[in-house]
This record gives sequence, C-alpha cells and structure tokens, in this order.
Amino acid sequence: MTRRVCLGVVLLTALVVLQGCVAKEKYDALLARNNQLMQNLDDYRDINARLQTELDRVKREQAQKDQALAAAQSDAGYWKEKAGALEDAYTELQQAERLTSQEILRRLEELAATRPEMEFLPPGALRFSGDVLFDSGKVDIKPRAEAALKDVAKFFKMEGKDLFIRIDGHTDTDPIKVSPWADNWQLSAERARNVLLFLKKEGVDENRMFFSGFAYTRPIADNATSAGKAQNRRVEIIIVPEPIVMPPTVGPGGVEEVSPVLSPPK
Repeated sequence: MTRRVCLGVVLLTALVVLQGCVAKEKYDALLARNNQLMQNLDDYRDINARLQTELDRVKREQAQKDQALAAAQSDAGYWKEKAGALEDAYTELQQAERLTSQEILRRLEELAATRPEMEFLPPGALRFSGDVLFDSGKVDIKPRAEAALKDVAKFFKMEGKDLFIRIDGHTDTDPIKVSPWADNWQLSAERARNVLLFLKKEGVDENRMFFSGFAYTRPIADNATSAGKAQNRRVEIIIVPEPIVMPPTVGPGGVEEVSPVLSPPK
C-alpha cells in the first residue's frame, strides 16, 4: 500500500468517526429538547386542568347566582303586584271614606235644617246661640234646647259614630258681674263642658269628645252692639280629625307648627 493510499484511508476513517460524533451530539440535543417539551406539555396540561376546574366552579357559582336572581326577580314581581293591589285597594278605601264623610256631612246639614236652634257651618260644625242654650250668666242647659241636643247626640251615635267632636264655648266682651264664674273664660269653658256632659249622658262616647273655652277672643260679630254680642255668645260643636288639640311645637328653623285640627268657623 502506498503512502497516498494509507493517508486516504486514515482521512476517511477520521471523517466517519467525526460524523458519528456529530450525529450523536445532535441526537442527544434533540432528545433533551424533546424531554423539555414533554415536561412543558405536562405542566401546561396541569395548568389547563386547574383552569378548567376553576372555570367549572365559576360556572356553577354563576348558575347559582342566576337562579337566585331569577328567584329574586320573581319575588319582586310578586310583591310589586301585591303592592299595586294594595295601592288600588287603599285608593278605593280613600274614595269610599271621602264619599262616607261627604254623606255624613250632608246628613248633618239636613239635621240642622230641621232645627231652628242650630246652624250648620261647612265643612262640619253646628252652631248654637248661647241664648238658646243658656240663660244669661248661667251654664245649665235650658229644657227647650234639650230636644235639639238629643238629636245631635243621636246623630253622633248613629251616623257619625267614628267622628271626634270638639265643643267650643264663646262669650261676648261683657265682664262677669253677678254670676259665680270668675271670668268669661270660665263661663265659656263650663258651658262647653255641660254640653259635652249632656251628649255623654245621651250615649255619645266620651273618648271621642273634648271641649274648650275661648271667652270673647273669637268674635263673629261686633261686640259694640247688642245684636253682635248675642251672636258672639254661642257654642259650636265641631267635627275634628284628631281626638285632642296638640299645642304648637317649634319646627325646623324655629317656625311654629300647629296640629292639623279643624279650626273653629269664623
């Protein structure tokens, strides 16, 4: 074998060995890369499984919330319907009460028209002349006025059995001289009180009545004349929406607020 041939064989052998080494390195690198990718794939699968579990949990919670919302909307619709029905019923009741009140006042006016001793005053009051009910300076009800008061008592027992009644006494400006009363305040209050006691005796519930005395402070005529004084001496039976008269109270800003009762007719 010549030297040239030997050199060729050596080079060929070295080339084969070198190629074998290169192929082994590439294989090992590809194998390592594949193993890394497989590990990454397993990690991604774990993450995906956890995400799917979390997604399933969120879906279940959302489904529960949707069910709760649907139930709440159903309940809201039910109560809205009930509220509407109650509102309609309340409106009907108010209308019925207004009709009832108007009818009661109409009958009270009719009653007053049958008795010359009394006068009907809108929106709902009866006025008696003090001279019709009482002698001068006296508080005892005259016998001839009792029949009219009995009719009033019968009305409030039958027609206006749920109404509250305020009885107001009024006088003229003449000072008290020979009667046992200290002043016109006491006289007006005692007269109103005796009318209340008469109605009570005739069967009107005392819990629905109260009285007040205004003396000469609310005149309806001129006290400078005898005719005017006669008009000012009076007793008024007034229908009121509340059983008591509340004293004035101080509201926001220091403004006086008065209870919503029916003021005496002027």
